[in-house]
Amino acid sequence: MYAVADLSGAHINPAITAGLAAVGRFPWRMVPAYVAAQLTGGLLAALVNWAIFPHLREPLILGSTQPGPGVVWWRACFTEFVITLVLMVVVMATAVYQRSPGGAVESGVAIGLWVGAAIFLALPISGGSL
Repeated sequence: MYAVADLSGAHINPAITAGLAAVGRFPWRMVPAYVAAQLTGGLLAALVNWAIFPHLREPLILGSTQPGPGVVWWRACFTEFVITLVLMVVVMATAVYQRSPGGAVESGVAIGLWVGAAIFLALPISGGSL
């Protein structure tokens, strides 16, 4: 987040871009370009996984996440919805809100801690892709 915050505002997740636009903190006219760049970045990352780990191409499915064994699709989708919703709350409370505790410097730590925790929490259910 700290590496790209000055370039793009650290919008790595399309849900964050749309959420920030919805509350008036990001211009709607820039949302399509940002989402296209985010999806392109995700696809390129998947292709890099595919190139680096040729012996795992079949189980990795280009690095995509999928429900865990025995988990129905709607439970995985709901899990992703909830962890992304909490991510949005963390971003809004730390990086956007003017009176956020600690200011913007600590927001990267708070957001990173939630992303890490969310991945570990959701890994067996949905793959934790946020």
